[in-house]
Amino acid sequence: MVEVLATGCAAVLLVRPEFCLSALAFAEVLASMGLPGGLFNVLPVPENAVGELLRGAAADAVFVVGRARTGFLVRQALAGCRSSFSSFHAGRQVAVVLEGADLHSAACGVSEAFARSCGKGEASGLHVFVQESVHGTFSTLLTERFSRLRAGLPNDKTADLSCFSPLPCEPYSGADIGKMPGAVTANVSGIAANCPTVPVLLPDVAPSSAVVDAVGLPLLLVTRFRTPKEAVSLVNCVRGRTGVCLWTENLACALELATQFRVASVFVNMPPTLNPAAEFGGVGVSGVGRVGGRQGLLTFLKPAWSTEGPIVGPELDWSHFGSETRPGRVLPAAYPAGAQGEDETFELFYAGQRKKPESNTSYPVHNSEGRVIGFAPEASRKDVRNAVEAAMAGFKSWSTREAPSRARVLYRVAENLSLRAKEFASRLGTLEGLPADECDVAVSTCIRRLFYWAATCYKDVGSVRSSTSSGGVLSIKEPLGVIGVVCSDSAPLLSFVTLVAAALATGNTVVAVASQSSPLSALHMCEVFSVSDVPAGVVNVLSGLEEPLVRTLAEHHDLAAVWYHGESDLAAAFVERAAAHSGKATWLRDASRDWEVDDHCSGRLFAAQGTTTKAVWLPSGQSFAN
Repeated sequence: MVEVLATGCAAVLLVRPEFCLSALAFAEVLASMGLPGGLFNVLPVPENAVGELLRGAAADAVFVVGRARTGFLVRQALAGCRSSFSSFHAGRQVAVVLEGADLHSAACGVSEAFARSCGKGEASGLHVFVQESVHGTFSTLLTERFSRLRAGLPNDKTADLSCFSPLPCEPYSGADIGKMPGAVTANVSGIAANCPTVPVLLPDVAPSSAVVDAVGLPLLLVTRFRTPKEAVSLVNCVRGRTGVCLWTENLACALELATQFRVASVFVNMPPTLNPAAEFGGVGVSGVGRVGGRQGLLTFLKPAWSTEGPIVGPELDWSHFGSETRPGRVLPAAYPAGAQGEDETFELFYAGQRKKPESNTSYPVHNSEGRVIGFAPEASRKDVRNAVEAAMAGFKSWSTREAPSRARVLYRVAENLSLRAKEFASRLGTLEGLPADECDVAVSTCIRRLFYWAATCYKDVGSVRSSTSSGGVLSIKEPLGVIGVVCSDSAPLLSFVTLVAAALATGNTVVAVASQSSPLSALHMCEVFSVSDVPAGVVNVLSGLEEPLVRTLAEHHDLAAVWYHGESDLAAAFVERAAAHSGKATWLRDASRDWEVDDHCSGRLFAAQGTTTKAVWLPSGQSFAN
């Protein structure tokens, strides 16, 4: 709430009725401090009514903090409302203990982290992965610490942890788990009758055990692993993970593992904590929002030139979206006799090669006068799947490249485009029917954008923040992954170059859908990519009917984000609705954006769409405390 008020916005806090007392007390504190009326409002609302309430409220921005299920329902309900959506889901914490770590400190820190998590719904419990060589020693130390913890009711200030759990627990009940072999239960003397779930330690749990997926129970699970690489695989498969506590004395190993974990925060040799100055979020299953720091403030800001506002969401029928087929299909070889100079065969571009569409069909492309100037290949669902597979294969090498290496590739693309500037301007005039001077300006703007995004590869790669404790916090920018890009019809070449360059500069790979009405400019641009040392699979370009391609991209679970900048409000609403299922990030069209204005297509807000932020906490010791 602090970020909302700090950016000059008014806040409406929707909270479940059973947890509203603390929120109402906080509102009274703000009122007593002189906060003007109407800036902070609290509404107790049942969880199942939040989505419909927000759908009719036309809120400028919605930030969901809580259960992943709530975020899914709210995001689905907001489809078509043009509201900015962000979320952060606090899931189960994970700890990793490597050989060579201070096992006594690790056992103490794990116990403290577990005690803090109890009573927090989906965030209850802790899953610990211990290297096999130290599993026996660590389990003994952890059992000793755990047996000394005293459980109590939520209002018991002398208790180490709470037994309260607001969620139904599946697939086991607390009593069933307490009877499992090797289980150690916490001290619940005096409150056993009022204790719905007893905290339990399971010192040797197999990764395939069903108890691993028990959500909402105060469970401390310990699992063995052999190598750090195996630990990364196990951690990235934990359901609802948001943070990792990593215990090791090897700093180089800690930093390497921190980049591999798909979590929002990594705490090295310390239990989980929070710092308002350290930004994090948007990684893995933690949601699509940012918390803290500069990025947390940008969540509640928009560009001064943007005039887009929220609307009351319309009731739409999604069952037939994207099922339309083009009535007139033409074979690729059938080119009109009057097509001047357009006698080359246009093909799709993915996996570093020009490919024929799987459907073996094309569709006519008209210029501004209505004359057929060529035929573009029509991609199908199979082509989308092939392009996404190629992009996934190219992401690993492209995302791990150093920033100067990515910049050199983009500089090379800009230089090759500048060598063919007159050719592209001439083709643009033929395709779009624009005056020669406007075509020259459009191509020169494309070249300038490529140089700009090549230069940004070196900038804003992260930051170091001071923390409330001794040590610092590394805020590391990471690429999202494979991004689906749908280009604008108003500026087919300029929007294509700008969006693709921005995605590549931040380390992502792209599956781009060219403008439906004018796809030939983007298909011509593929010739420049193919001779500019762009690795195979980094840039993939499709053309065809927009709605079926948008539906396939939005529903594809291997895409990390979808950038929709087409002209259809219906397609933009469907992208947001479909993205709620897989939790992917979205960036939707802004009708007030002018693709020819540099301020509209650059800056932090533009670059932030292609990155996530991970916080790595590095505490220092107390060697000089005395």
